[in-house]
Amino acid sequence: MKDLSSRYIISLERGSLMDTEDKTNSLPLGSALRKARESKNWNIKDVAKRLGISEAYVEYMENEEFDRLFAKIYARNFIKRYAAVLGLNVESMLKTFDEIYKEKIVKREEEEELSREEQEKISIKAKVSYVIVILLLGLIVMEAIQIYRFLSGPEMHFVINVQPQIDFIPMEVFNKNAKPLKIAFNNAKHVIEANSHFDTNLRVGNDYTIHLGRKDNVLVKIAGKTIDVKSKMIRLQVRQSNGGS
Repeated sequence: MKDLSSRYIISLERGSLMDTEDKTNSLPLGSALRKARESKNWNIKDVAKRLGISEAYVEYMENEEFDRLFAKIYARNFIKRYAAVLGLNVESMLKTFDEIYKEKIVKREEEEELSREEQEKISIKAKVSYVIVILLLGLIVMEAIQIYRFLSGPEMHFVINVQPQIDFIPMEVFNKNAKPLKIAFNNAKHVIEANSHFDTNLRVGNDYTIHLGRKDNVLVKIAGKTIDVKSKMIRLQVRQSNGGS
């Protein structure tokens, strides 16, 4: 048991020794720089002092934030000097730097391209939405204008005098046009088809309003009397009296 334990410990120690071998060439650039610095027991401040640069620049190199080291030529020079101070293979480190820098540029260009495509998609959606909104607003404005014209046009006003003992009188609205006619009879909406008519009874003692979608080719017949409509609104007062209408 003792021998096995001893061999086990030795095996672990050998593994540990193997792990401490220099692997900077297989590490990413930033990690290789950091490992080499730590193997010399140097901190960031020590390296910055030796290179005569800011401590932040040392961190940028170890974090591979090369875009924060100004242009590529400056970043490459910093890497060259840092590798030389650490005693690393300068040419190998610069080659790795060039590869990483190229990858970062390609990745950044791809991200920028994706960003432009997304912005274009957003822009197209925004334009489509804008057109839809404009169309809807146009429809609303047109409808509002129609309603305004429908409600604010000049009116015809009639007082209908009805003989005693009569409670209702007939009324008909004739559409002599080839298009359907929209009317509002006391705010209740109706559609009179082409060359057709709308029939109802008027109660004596009540007031009525008829809003017409148009005034051309429209006739109103009340208790046998025909009115050629010249307005989009008609007011009717049905009253009971001893005289005629």
